[in-house]
Amino acid sequence: IGMDRIPPSFAIGDHWELNRESARWAFDYVDFHTQVAYNLAIQDVREAQKKWEEAAMAQVPVIDKTAQELYEKALELNEKDKFALRGIGNLFYKKGDHEQALQYFEKFLNIDDRYIAVLTMTGNIYRRRREYENAAIHYKKALKQQPKNVFALYGMGDSQRGLQNYQEAIDCWLQILEKEPSNQNLLSRVGDALAILGKEDEAISYYQKCLD
Repeated sequence: IGMDRIPPSFAIGDHWELNRESARWAFDYVDFHTQVAYNLAIQDVREAQKKWEEAAMAQVPVIDKTAQELYEKALELNEKDKFALRGIGNLFYKKGDHEQALQYFEKFLNIDDRYIAVLTMTGNIYRRRREYENAAIHYKKALKQQPKNVFALYGMGDSQRGLQNYQEAIDCWLQILEKEPSNQNLLSRVGDALAILGKEDEAISYYQKCLD
């Protein structure tokens, strides 16, 4: 079930050799020529984008419905099929039905608790429910495997803030700011946490960075 290889057009492409069969060259070619007269060219780009993307996006509900039916058939054959559990969980998560997604993610994690994306999404669900300890447990498992994972660091920071562990929250957010130094959302979060800890001067410096 699902993809087992990337489309051929994405598997080829040499920056130094034009190839009309390469998706990379389609992007580079349009990008290069659009930059020459952006204000005029972008109008044509948006028209083409609308033509091709709207048709593709219109098919998404049908594709998702078909995928869910296939996943459910797989689970009828094997209720512990982790790929089907993950797939249905992803579909519910994408729809915003987090309670249903959580049921499938938890079943998946009982079989395989090393999959970073599922650990992070499960953490996100618990965090939205304000179950910060459960959220932190899942983010911690994700970060153990990938210490610099931005999504897990962000979620862990918010969870630690929810647990009133403000320094731990700051430590997580600062790791993201190393890569995204102008992220205003995180700069203000760090400022807020520092202010709560009574570090007013440091807090002001981060608030100031938001205004720079």
